[in-house]
Amino acid sequence: MLDADLRRAHGIGLRAYEVLLHLAAFAPDRRLRITELAAQAPLSQSRVSRLVAELDADGLVTREPSPDDARGVEVALTDRGLDRLREVQDTHHRSLEEHLFSRLSQDQIVQLGDIAAAILSDEA
Repeated sequence: MLDADLRRAHGIGLRAYEVLLHLAAFAPDRRLRITELAAQAPLSQSRVSRLVAELDADGLVTREPSPDDARGVEVALTDRGLDRLREVQDTHHRSLEEHLFSRLSQDQIVQLGDIAAAILSDEA
């Protein structure tokens, strides 16, 4: 549902959106080593590498040698990638509302938030 909505509206899948979001929201200077991106995303390194290659071909990210390690690769979000992320976010939020939150009561949404916070907590 979420993936299909994004593909239909923007030609980009949910996992690619998550990579762009990760670079925009959680990466210093909108750039990360590909190994760090794979470690933070719920995807295998090979899947992240394929997504990054697709996003690079579309001009949404760049891949560059790491200045700290010649074997490493850094992925950087381009201005075009940031613009695409902003376009896709509204569709993603509407899709979440339609397919998830509209089906839950206010109490269930609060519980879901509490569960997510517990899962993501460093103290868990």
